[in-house]
Amino acid sequence: MQNHFLKEMVLETLADAGTITREVFFTGYAASYRNARRMMLHGVSAHRVDTKAKMSFANTLSKLRREGLVEQSKRHSGAWSITAKGKAWLAAHRGKRLPQFAPTAEKDYLKIVIFDIPELHKAKRQWLRNTIAGLGFSMLQKSVWIGEQKLPVGFMEDLNALGLESYVHIFAVAKRGTIL
Repeated sequence: MQNHFLKEMVLETLADAGTITREVFFTGYAASYRNARRMMLHGVSAHRVDTKAKMSFANTLSKLRREGLVEQSKRHSGAWSITAKGKAWLAAHRGKRLPQFAPTAEKDYLKIVIFDIPELHKAKRQWLRNTIAGLGFSMLQKSVWIGEQKLPVGFMEDLNALGLESYVHIFAVAKRGTIL
């Protein structure tokens, strides 16, 4: 899921900007034109960027190039642009991210969310973890979460739509004992 998000972000940026260099992704918000140009032309960085992040990004660009979604400029070796195939992919996948929910201030019974989602549905499992964490639940174990927030109706609908209802169990605790 993370890779899909990064792929979509890179393609959207290239579609909006035309041809850009890899360094544009690593200049800070307040970077001056002068610093950005220096990075582009000479590879000199005004700010040190995490090497691991640069390598991950370079790998993503390389993968997108192999898939035919982006191409490297013939004039400037560090410049990249989106291809027609990349624009088609972006049009087909734009907005197809898994749903997100905002946390509610409304308290309810203490709830325990337990799930055992197969490795085949790894992206959906990560979506579930991110969503329940975003709703204010705390992790007891990787697949056991606890919280008092009210779960949105849309959350339950999305569990069913994603086919996760048989893997997720939600318990409401009406009377507290030794758990907390």
